[in-house]
Amino acid sequence: MFEDLIKNNQVVEEDGDYRDDDLLLVCGKCHTRKETTFELGGKTVFVRCMCQCEKEEQDRIDQKRYEEQEKIRFKNRQLLIDTPYRNIYISNSDTKLEVIEKYIDNFQKMKQENLGLMIYGGVGNGKTFMASCIANELCKRGYKVLMEHITKALNKISRYENDDYLKELEEVDLLIIDDVGVNRNSEFQNEQFNRLIDVRYASRKPLIITTNLNRKNLVEEKDLSLSRTYNRLLEITQPLPINAKGRRIDMAKSKNTKFKEILGIDTTNNLDK
Repeated sequence: MFEDLIKNNQVVEEDGDYRDDDLLLVCGKCHTRKETTFELGGKTVFVRCMCQCEKEEQDRIDQKRYEEQEKIRFKNRQLLIDTPYRNIYISNSDTKLEVIEKYIDNFQKMKQENLGLMIYGGVGNGKTFMASCIANELCKRGYKVLMEHITKALNKISRYENDDYLKELEEVDLLIIDDVGVNRNSEFQNEQFNRLIDVRYASRKPLIITTNLNRKNLVEEKDLSLSRTYNRLLEITQPLPINAKGRRIDMAKSKNTKFKEILGIDTTNNLDK
């Protein structure tokens, strides 16, 4: 057994290699040992070891393998982020997102303290964009983030007979629900929304919502069932008002420039009407 082990660990001498004063083989490239010794049955046994350049090459291979595996893990984590919200990062923003960047950088503390966000403001001012930045940046850093539109989330809750989806809502590091408030259509939808918030509330993990509602709307809600749920939202999310105007109009104008370059048609004036 030991003989086979020793035989399999014998070093191969290459051009340029040489032996030092202890008769151990030295790499001719990096001039570090490729051989070491140990005592076995009263005999000194010579076995191979990695020289410095071999170690560096192995480190490079290991790093490449890790990066490839991390790409696969990232893609798997990203499946929890619904398609419209994927691949949106801080680098895509044309403005400074200081609060969003700080939240991302301090997320481990946010998670420990169960500190979420209520990103609110008018239509088209970048709420969803900011939430998507948080989702993808944290996903890239190894966190499990689930982000979906409120309507899709409620449909899943009502459709699933088992508790798999509710378990996901509970277990992810961060849950982001987009467009809260558009679900105020029926008593049934309100029940599913209450269930969603109850599950996340009990998990004691952060929740982020985007909404056109403001804190005053939530506080003054007349529906008793929704009022209870909104109070829980106010408890576990910090308000982040967004006052930027017309982000979608600016994006539309940017696309119009490309449209004009390709087809020679200018529709910019229609965007301001």
